Amino acid sequence: MEKSTFSIRKKIFLIATTLIVLFIIFKYMNIMLFSSENSDESVLAKPNVERGPILDRNGRILAIQTRLHSVTAWIPNIKDVEKTVSIISEALNMDKNQLSKNISSRSRFMYIKRKISNTEADKLRTHINSGELPGIGLEPEYGRNYPEKDIASHLIGYTGMDNIGLAGIEYTYNNILSPSPPLLSARGKEIYGNQVYLTIDSNIQYFAHQAASDAYENYDPELVILIVAEAKTGDILGYVSIPEMDLNNFANAPAKSKINHPVATAYEPGSVFKVFSIASLLNLDGLDEHSLFHCNGYFEINPDATNPIRIRCLGNHGNVNAEKILEYSCNSGAAYASLTVSDEKFYQMLKMFNFGEPINIPLSGENRGLLREYRMWSTRSKPTIAMGQEISVSAMQIVRAATALANEGVMLQPHIVSKVISHDGKVIDRTEREPIRQVIAPKTASSVLNMMSMAAAEGTGRRASVRGITMAVKTGTSQMLDKETGKYSDKDFISSCLALFPAEDPEIILYTAIYKPQKVSYFGGVIAAPLVATVAEKIISYLGIARRGDTIINHSGRIIVIQPQEIELGENIPDFFGLSKRQLLPMLKDNRVKVLINGDGWVIKQSPPPGTQITDGLTIELHLE
Repeated sequence: MEKSTFSIRKKIFLIATTLIVLFIIFKYMNIMLFSSENSDESVLAKPNVERGPILDRNGRILAIQTRLHSVTAWIPNIKDVEKTVSIISEALNMDKNQLSKNISSRSRFMYIKRKISNTEADKLRTHINSGELPGIGLEPEYGRNYPEKDIASHLIGYTGMDNIGLAGIEYTYNNILSPSPPLLSARGKEIYGNQVYLTIDSNIQYFAHQAASDAYENYDPELVILIVAEAKTGDILGYVSIPEMDLNNFANAPAKSKINHPVATAYEPGSVFKVFSIASLLNLDGLDEHSLFHCNGYFEINPDATNPIRIRCLGNHGNVNAEKILEYSCNSGAAYASLTVSDEKFYQMLKMFNFGEPINIPLSGENRGLLREYRMWSTRSKPTIAMGQEISVSAMQIVRAATALANEGVMLQPHIVSKVISHDGKVIDRTEREPIRQVIAPKTASSVLNMMSMAAAEGTGRRASVRGITMAVKTGTSQMLDKETGKYSDKDFISSCLALFPAEDPEIILYTAIYKPQKVSYFGGVIAAPLVATVAEKIISYLGIARRGDTIINHSGRIIVIQPQEIELGENIPDFFGLSKRQLLPMLKDNRVKVLINGDGWVIKQSPPPGTQITDGLTIELHLE
């Protein structure tokens, strides 16, 4: 009995297993042989994710979705390869032999060409609908269009063939711009991405881009960086790195134009850094406005030693205080001033400015720069760092540190994204003013701005001056390291300029760095300062920042519109000159006269003349223009 039961169970198990295997084989064959015959229908049934746009702070579109098509082929259904190749190669301007080889080498599904133009798609659709191209389909796909082409290209970034972000905001905000559809989403459902608003102003971005492009052409440098920030919020209004790339054709752009230099490139800042050195020393009470240091053309430590440490200055400035150190960009003065505090205290102050720390903005490839821990310093490290050497920074780190000068010593977090809005208008995220810490005392910040304004009025930054605006300026010219010799180069320099304006209460921070200029000059005061002035001039006019000497008119914004008085006839004909047709209409109700109105606009001629007595049946003729 037990053997009989076991035999029955064994047969049932074998039958069930066989049925399951046959079912799996049937489903596999069905998918492989028949499911792709209607490939267009299958694709259309999938959830479509429309990538959200990227816009500037005012809603101007910087990146937007476009609907394109890709040409697909299900090889088993192609009846006449030669005819198919002939039609497709002509419609898509493809090499006939190569296309034939590609199709012949495949046995199942393949893409013939991704993201063709709408014109090309219309040509193929005609052949497909007429039955001439069995096995060929048009698969709808999304592409990306960048209306401003190369404007703010490193900030915006770009997407790849599959519409996935590869650089810039397109990369870091990929899942926000193009959220993944739910696993159980309905077939054919349209899913919309979110809208990302940047902090940049397209007009300011254009001003900066044009000026930087001119500098790139005039000075023949390796690159030009130019950043504009809103001083009181840390919002980046302009973000330029030349050479840039046309985002609509990024695949063909040179590799050097794809590097996001404002965050990815760190360099020795040179004399611009003296601003933060002096601010640190003032805040540590190592010096005050009256402290004097003697510059005889060089800085020297241990003059009696066999190998004394000597650092050359660009001039022989005599006795200098903190203001003159910035005005003359005196290396000796900055170096001697650094000796008034300990290595540890100086290092800690520079760390308060976040040098050597990441910016933490949503852009990939950031270089955090280099500020070595003070225990690793040599005897010459502190005076050298005070001059802007033996430390490396990115352009964005300079801008971040400068916010402390503009906000009574409070450093702000820079922002490049203003807000994120859902497709139906709901606010998902919004950035607010974000203080990092109190770096220096308000008095110190005010003193440094005053000193920088003297550099703009009489010192190395005078070419950055703008009419009617007090500019707080510091220029820099830093030697670059020669990788072959390990020493500073005699021909490669970085020219830079930092400006805050108006100096009394800064609204704008502007920083530029010109990398390896080859023409005109390599001094920051000669080529970087005029670039700052050019951009500042346009920004001041655009934002309506008040200049000294301007006539300022205060207006409540309320306008009272006075209704024009309508004409009523009395005993005599009035003067109709300059009256509108609307004002004349009430006369038509007066039964005593007949009114003839010729033309449109306002009365230029009348008959009878003004003062004529009105009598019954009188005709009044008016000519209007």
